[in-house]
Amino acid sequence: MHSPTPLDHVEQLLARAQEHFRSGDRDLATATLSEAAQAYERLGRFDSAATIYRSLGRGAQASPALMELWLANCELRRDAAEAAQVACELGDRALNDGDEPRARSWFERAITLDAANETARRRLQRLAGAGAPNMGGIAIASAAAVPPPPANTDAPPPIEAGRVEVAVGRAEAVSFDLAGLLSEFQKGVAAQLAGDSQSHYDLGMTYREMGLLDQAIESFRVAQEDPRLAPRALEMAGRCLADQGRHHEACGEFRRALALPGVGPDNDAELRFHLGHSLAESGQLAEALGEYERVTTAMPGFEDVDDRIVALRRVLGQA
Repeated sequence: MHSPTPLDHVEQLLARAQEHFRSGDRDLATATLSEAAQAYERLGRFDSAATIYRSLGRGAQASPALMELWLANCELRRDAAEAAQVACELGDRALNDGDEPRARSWFERAITLDAANETARRRLQRLAGAGAPNMGGIAIASAAAVPPPPANTDAPPPIEAGRVEVAVGRAEAVSFDLAGLLSEFQKGVAAQLAGDSQSHYDLGMTYREMGLLDQAIESFRVAQEDPRLAPRALEMAGRCLADQGRHHEACGEFRRALALPGVGPDNDAELRFHLGHSLAESGQLAEALGEYERVTTAMPGFEDVDDRIVALRRVLGQA
């Protein structure tokens, strides 16, 4: 047995969130997903965290605290355009609450993040056009008064230390609304009814990114029904099985992909690399060596295939 790693902890959180979701406990599921996203960030896997934030943040009732975590994640990834969109969403929510000064602050921040964001400029113009008489004397800046973006608009403002660590590991973790995540699952169901293989493939990729491998495999298997997607969907199902340690089954998926029309020596090297890995993990070392040798012939220097070949030859007495 290996000692638990930080990534093992994230996978446990994702599995726990799925259990809560299935049992109908939306609050616990959402809080656990939020904790998983922040744990991903501590590992430097900001894109993985972003997938969760986007799913949770799309719900109309997503909490402002979640939206601010999402915004901080955008800034960590240096995605100024997405950060500005989230800031605008926070501004719109402040407007809905009647808090115009706070809304203006969010829209101004969006402009600072992305000077090309038209939504923020329109909102600031609307606020300026509303005029002070109906705002209890509150002075609203005009669009012309919006501070210009910094000289380097690609570099967002620095993140405050510890900002994305909010509520990590605390029992009082903020409970976020799951409407956005539910919407994603509902879209997947609708795609199945409509026979939309591409949507199933995309949903499978999202599930895999979140660590929900069983759900990912199910989606990829539906996508396999489309001949155009079958090679890639079979490969991704095999990779998910390999991630679960189910290497014998993974070999079956990879071999099915290799047997499809259009898959051949010109484009099968990466697929054979994954097949070689699962063969080796299954104890089929000679077969694994053969696959790795095909890979290095087609794509010299691919990944660490040369090191794997050396190691297998040594084990097989071919060094």
